[in-house]
Amino acid sequence: MKRANIYKRKNVIYLHSSSMTTAGIWMATQPFVAIDVSEDDVVKVNHIKNALEQSREYIPHPARSSNLFEPILKLAGVTSYSEFTESARSCSIELEGRRLRFIPYRNLGPRIGHEEITGRIKSVSINASAERITATLESAFDACE
Repeated sequence: MKRANIYKRKNVIYLHSSSMTTAGIWMATQPFVAIDVSEDDVVKVNHIKNALEQSREYIPHPARSSNLFEPILKLAGVTSYSEFTESARSCSIELEGRRLRFIPYRNLGPRIGHEEITGRIKSVSINASAERITATLESAFDACE
């Protein structure tokens, strides 16, 4: 499975790949991208597909704690995860076979993080038009809490 995470904060979408470590933990990995919401659908979908393509399994687990989310904070111009997440909506994107699944999250605050809302998952073919994929993404963002 390929996985990425996407956040919508103000008028910007932040996206990063997610890779599974040898310890079985998904972590933020490159690329880290900021996309204006007014950007063309094709550009948005190309960034999503690229992030999914960069997703890996069984990468080495980091030897020490580091702020793996730091590149997103820098892109957003904020100094803390708490500041970033306060107004952000969040979804996971999974690619299994030819289906994209957008999994909306419930924002439980910076100390607890985000929780999947599995009853609101949105799905679309990876071969769908860029307009259809971005409409499905927007629908998933609308399902976030």
